[in-house]
Amino acid sequence: MSTQVEQTEPDSLLPDSLLLDDGEDATELCSWGLTSLASAAGRITVLWVAGEVDLFTLPVLRAALADGLDRRHGSLIVDLSQLTFCGLCGLTSLERAARIAAEQGVWYAVSGCPASLERIWSLLPNVDLPARYATVTDAVTAAWTDEAR
Repeated sequence: MSTQVEQTEPDSLLPDSLLLDDGEDATELCSWGLTSLASAAGRITVLWVAGEVDLFTLPVLRAALADGLDRRHGSLIVDLSQLTFCGLCGLTSLERAARIAAEQGVWYAVSGCPASLERIWSLLPNVDLPARYATVTDAVTAAWTDEAR
């Protein structure tokens, strides 16, 4: 099976003013990137998020999720394995992205979710949790199988 990979640079999707009073840039605290895989099952977008997600860096996460969803590929996998902190605002954005993906007919999953996030998610009432996988490889494998559809 041949796989084509397409990388995307997200810089142009962020608001111009993501600076704290001391000049610190939100994109230095939270970063992201996209990889697109072509397969027989359709295109799979893998979005990785690294660093911290809080109220200040939330626009970075939202821009990343919006870009991933705007591609309208068959699958979107959000890799959180490089995330060091994620506040409730980030978790609700990930859950909201899952609902939007479902409305668009996009298979959506999260991979590499740190234990601290799993714990918080488990405490939230009435939340439709996205499918979660230990690794990106596990999520891509699930996206490629007919069982995941």
